[in-house]
Amino acid sequence: MPEDTISYFADPGQRGAIAVVMNNNLDGMTIHKYEDPSTLIELFLEYKHLRRKLIMENVPPFTGATIPSSRSFKLGENCGLMEGIARGMFISCEKVSPKKWQSIYTGLKGLTGPKRKRKLKDHAAALYPSLRPTLVTCDAILIAHFFITNR
Repeated sequence: MPEDTISYFADPGQRGAIAVVMNNNLDGMTIHKYEDPSTLIELFLEYKHLRRKLIMENVPPFTGATIPSSRSFKLGENCGLMEGIARGMFISCEKVSPKKWQSIYTGLKGLTGPKRKRKLKDHAAALYPSLRPTLVTCDAILIAHFFITNR
């Protein structure tokens, strides 16, 4: 019998979230807001008896008009914390660029900022209405959907 696997799909944004999926079954997906490192550790420990992997959005290395430097710092900090905690707990890590995971969702071309985020939330709500996606949780949900349906 194959070993059960827990996959964590993380959006390390300024106010990030983590989608949790067991054995690539999107029907059982749960969503958790990322509040601080201790909540992440608790989430990782909850499934310590299973094979675990973390797939997270790879944050952009440069700031620009759409990403102020203050937000970029928080993105980098959260990304580093999430990856460091996972690797310290022997959880394999993989990163996916926003451009790649967003490539399967329509209607995003030319949209930036809040308009783009609302469109992503609409996609998450259409795919997983029972999760009641928010602007905070939609990226983690869509990263999970992209990763599992495109592998």
